[in-house]
Parts: sequence; structure tokens; C-alpha cells
Amino acid sequence: MSKLYISQFQNASGSSMYGLFYDDVNGKRCPHIENWEQVAYDTEDEALSKLSLIVAERKREDDAEPFSIDEAMVFADGHKWKFATTYAKTAPHEYLVKSWLAEDDREEYERFVATMKKNSVVGYFYGHKNDYFILGDHYYWYMGQHDNMAVDLINRTTTDNLEYRDGAYYYKGKQEEKTYEVLRAEEEWQRAGAYSVRIQGMNRQYHISLRDEFDEHDCDGTRYIVLLDDGYPVATCRFYEISSNAVILGRLVVLPEYRGRGLGEKILEEAETWIKEFGYSEIMIDSRVNAVGFYEKAGFVQIDDTVIKSGDFDCIKMHKVI
Repeated sequence: MSKLYISQFQNASGSSMYGLFYDDVNGKRCPHIENWEQVAYDTEDEALSKLSLIVAERKREDDAEPFSIDEAMVFADGHKWKFATTYAKTAPHEYLVKSWLAEDDREEYERFVATMKKNSVVGYFYGHKNDYFILGDHYYWYMGQHDNMAVDLINRTTTDNLEYRDGAYYYKGKQEEKTYEVLRAEEEWQRAGAYSVRIQGMNRQYHISLRDEFDEHDCDGTRYIVLLDDGYPVATCRFYEISSNAVILGRLVVLPEYRGRGLGEKILEEAETWIKEFGYSEIMIDSRVNAVGFYEKAGFVQIDDTVIKSGDFDCIKMHKVI
């Protein structure tokens, strides 16, 4: 992240003030917030004094001597961690805020942060890359800080919320049970939901042109499944007949922010149910190579090992007898 710096600005009443700011990823100046308020002062000297305190605290943290593992356990067990009630259902965890502690304990806090940095492993918390510190039956992490700012909040949760895959650790969390409306789209206004998902999930994410994404099979004879989240289309697939007994299923897309919730499996099940109702006995697909495992779990098998090109993707032909 960028560093905090001082910049002059005009407040709502038009008076000049000196505030702490940082630049976001697009280079836009953003105000630094503490306790829900912008950090700002009437004079530059006041702002410089505040920034100096922040920089000095970060230096103490950088210079702190890491604990041994046993010492780190004593620190962790010796403090009361607050349960994050806002995230109780979907992301249960606890946290410890540095400002809660007495001055001597804050030095210990900085040593614990140094220990976390020394013993960290790569991890992800809902897509955000973090360094995890695994200690006993808990693991600890903190969110990214500005380059000249010390860590002010540490999170922790139990290791049963952690899974290791693809060379990194991931926070599993707990998905709140949710019901998605299933739409069997046959009319144009219903198909618009399927098109919306494909534009966002394929055209926008993978830069696939509209001409390539929408082909001659997007027509009246094709059926679409759409999953709706409170009326908003979030996942889709389509299928169309290729013989009296078989259909081709494809264009299975889940919006990026809804992935990892089992919606791909759900929409595949819904499509298979509908296909059976029409009396078909075989489903054909052209699976991307990296999605073969997904379809194998659903009962599909490879027809052969031939890799074919489908647009920009390498694909394998698969089928399932139903």
C-alpha cells in the first residue's frame, strides 16, 4: 500500500486544513480515517506531529524482537479477544485492537506482530491476500497497512476454518444458507438474465467479444437456466438439442463475486433435471481443460483426450448418460 502523507485541503466550510492522505491504486488522493473521522489539523505542524508518531510506531514494530513460539502462545492466551458479531454467520473470527491495551502491552503487541511476520505463510481472506500465522489451534492475520503505519488490529480464528490448496492457505468461512430462485428462461425477457451474466462473467472478465460469446445457438430453440439472487441474475447455462436423444450444454457462467458458493453445481443439477423432463438421455459438453474435474464430480466422463479449441480456451469433449 502507499504511504501516508500530509496534504493541504479545504474543508466543507471552505477553511484550509492539513490532513493525512494516501494514494489509492489509481493514484487518487484519499483521506486517512481514524475513529470514523478524517485525520486533519488546522496547522501543518500539528499534522507533521501526528505523522511523526505514526512513523515512529511503525519503526518500533519493525525493530521489535519476535517472540519464540511459546512466548507468542502466552501473549495470545493472555488477552481477551473480541468476537466479531457482525460476521458471526459468514466469517466467524475474533480480533484484538492495539489501542485497547496498556502501554507496556502495546510493546508486546508489536513483538507479536513481528512474530507473525517472521513465521507467516501465504493466505487469502475472501480474495484478499494476507500473511497467516498458524499458532496452536488458531491462526492470525492482519489486513494490509500503509507502508509507514503499524498494525493496529489482529484477527484470529480457529484452524478448522482454514484449508490448504494450490500452495496457499484459504479462509473457508461459513456460507449463510441462502435460497436462489431458479428461472427456466424461454422468453426473451427471461433470456436477458442469462445474457447479463454472460456479458459480465465472460465478455467483461475474459474480454471475449460479444460476437464470439453470442452465436447462432442463442435463439428460440435454446433453453436457459438462470439463478436469481433477490431478482438479480447471478448464474446461467444453456442447452439445445443435437438429436432426438441428446443435447449440448454450455455457456455455464457464475458471476465472479458469487463463485465458491456451489452455484455451478446447482445450476448444472437444475439443467439436468429439466433435460430429463424433455426426455433426453445424454448431455454433451465441451469442457475447458481446467474445469474437467468439476464436470467429473457431476458424473461426466471424457469422450477422449483430444484437446480442441473453443475460442481462446482449450477444451475436452465430455458426456453424461442420464
